[in-house]
Amino acid sequence: IYTFTILDEYGDGICCDYGEGSYKLSLGETTFIQGGVFGYSIQHKFAIADDETVLVDQDTCPSEPVSGATQPDILSKIVTGEKCKE
Repeated sequence: IYTFTILDEYGDGICCDYGEGSYKLSLGETTFIQGGVFGYSIQHKFAIADDETVLVDQDTCPSEPVSGATQPDILSKIVTGEKCKE
């Protein structure tokens, strides 16, 4: 499992007050983590299952958990071409 962490020294994230910053993590053409609005930091856990499948933590993508996943590392499956459910 990988952990993506982004930090902001001033605690206002990278979006909105002083520009329109953002971050995006993708596998091929599928973006599986994105954002910009946060405080001092934000963290996302994910695993790359194969060339077309990424597993992301529930906080990142609150959809159906992958079979057999247990707390605290419940992961959701994102396949190339899919996005997190709103």
